[in-house]
Amino acid sequence: MKLAVNIYYKQLIFFVLAVIVLIGVYFLIANRQFLSASTENINQLTSSQKLYEIPIEILPNSNVKVFDSIDSGIINPEKDYDLFKYIAYSQEGFSVGELTVVVNLPKPIASANEVKARVYAVHGVGNTKISLFNSQTLVFTALNVSPNATYTIEMELPKGYVSIPWTKNALFYLKNIPIYYWVLISFIPVIITFVILFSIYSKVSSSWQVKSKDIMESPPSGLTPAEASVLINNKITSRSIAATFVDLARRGIISIIDHENYFTFYRNNTKTNGFGQNEQLKNYEKILLDKIFLPEERKSSLEDVQMRIAKHIFSRKIAYVYLDVYNQLFKKGYFIEDPNRFQSKYKIIAYVMLFVGIAGFILSMIYTLLPYLLLIWFSVIAGASFIIKIAPQIPIKTVFGEHQTRAWHAFKNFLTTKKNYPYSYNWQNQYEQFLPYAIAFGCERDWTQRFYGHPFKNPTWLVTQKDAVLIEDIINEIVPFIDFVSSKLTQIKEPTISINA
Repeated sequence: MKLAVNIYYKQLIFFVLAVIVLIGVYFLIANRQFLSASTENINQLTSSQKLYEIPIEILPNSNVKVFDSIDSGIINPEKDYDLFKYIAYSQEGFSVGELTVVVNLPKPIASANEVKARVYAVHGVGNTKISLFNSQTLVFTALNVSPNATYTIEMELPKGYVSIPWTKNALFYLKNIPIYYWVLISFIPVIITFVILFSIYSKVSSSWQVKSKDIMESPPSGLTPAEASVLINNKITSRSIAATFVDLARRGIISIIDHENYFTFYRNNTKTNGFGQNEQLKNYEKILLDKIFLPEERKSSLEDVQMRIAKHIFSRKIAYVYLDVYNQLFKKGYFIEDPNRFQSKYKIIAYVMLFVGIAGFILSMIYTLLPYLLLIWFSVIAGASFIIKIAPQIPIKTVFGEHQTRAWHAFKNFLTTKKNYPYSYNWQNQYEQFLPYAIAFGCERDWTQRFYGHPFKNPTWLVTQKDAVLIEDIINEIVPFIDFVSSKLTQIKEPTISINA
């Protein structure tokens, strides 16, 4: 067996970006753990006399130096003051006879009350004391600290006493915004999404609303079932692929073999470079056949197809099928702009929103300073997902394309009418010729029911050992098998592919 390695560059870029985000998150977490660990290392003082001293220096820029480490998170803004809060001892697991915290201030003060110094001592702390050693040095003392105790010192620094970064002030302001403001803000991404969707709607609404009550008894043009399905459904679906397989069978390119318990595809011709009648095959039809059959094989069972599908997470070949169907319609003048290029513009916007939303959501989960931000990030992710979902459904049709869409709707009306099809010598040829279109439009049952009661013979493209094949067997057995294969193929379509890929 020959192994081949395919590189899907768009998926590679996506996973590289995802890895970068994960690495960034790891270092953010690691950095946070390091700051916490460094505080623990500072507090784990060792002295045989059980007398411990922690030197602290408050810097003018609001950073705090503890021993040789700088911490920017000890001083934070409040409404009328800036709060200094330091946990000097927190259940360290050993007893302390006397714990002294010496705080050097950046500016002189007259008394400890000027900065409203206080301590919180719980779970086993003896006497505590706060004293002003000199105009710029405060000393906090705690006696007989038990292993399970927590000892915290706080000071209310007057506004302007130290310089608080604008980012902290902004964060404080955001934290104190009422929750209903956050709910309103979280609607901003939704509004942006609706603006984008309205922009899309204003361009394609006329294409979406094209309908017809007329009845046309034959296809209005020479479009294949897959191409016609795009005009009817505004997108390619698995039914488009299923219709293509049936159309290939009707045209004699492949046969379907009924083994009673399972079905098999059979390639009818093995000419060089293809499957016979290559001049009549569209490029996307060749790609589909290449996906079903190996070059040296003429038969392909459901297990063979599933095995080939299992080799890929994404299939570029199936993506090219979609792309080529759109290109065929674009070249024939049905679309104002190439659909793939038009959709890509909105997909790029959506993927940027999705990436920003996921990154913001992760960071907000780690740093819970602004928990309500999760509402905004969730809104961003939901909006991006919605745009990604509808982007493949927004091609822009030309006036000619809209006119032809009405005509194809009229032909669909003919397929779905409840009136029995009149019996004639060539009724079965008519049935088989239009069956792929009915499958593409999702109305194969309506089309088949019009022929109930007519004498039906085995189609030339269906090989079976049954004594008699009923017309009901087509829609109850054969179409579901082909539909299943088609849905499996569409599930592995590469999500994004550029026009120049």
